Amino acid sequence: MTQTTKTVHRRETAKHREAFEAWYASSKRDFGKIMEVTGKKKSTLYEWSHKYNWYERADARDAEAGKIVEEKAIAEKIKRLDAHLKSGTALRHRVFWCS
Repeated sequence: MTQTTKTVHRRETAKHREAFEAWYASSKRDFGKIMEVTGKKKSTLYEWSHKYNWYERADARDAEAGKIVEEKAIAEKIKRLDAHLKSGTALRHRVFWCS
């Protein structure tokens, strides 16, 4: 996060954050639907989105969420490979000791 972004976020109020969260949570990130939730004009929401870097923040959140999903998938794959390795080792021992 740049110094400029940090400064902007300090001036952001709870109503701005609530509008951002509603916009971020909407499936298409559409200002029209957020107008109904917030009661604010589309032009106001558009202005806030630029003033408070909504698109940049959404991209950063999406990237972080993607990273978390990827890390979980890798951990799950390692777990499966380890289980396969253990079952293969057990099978080799069984064949060795039973022959």
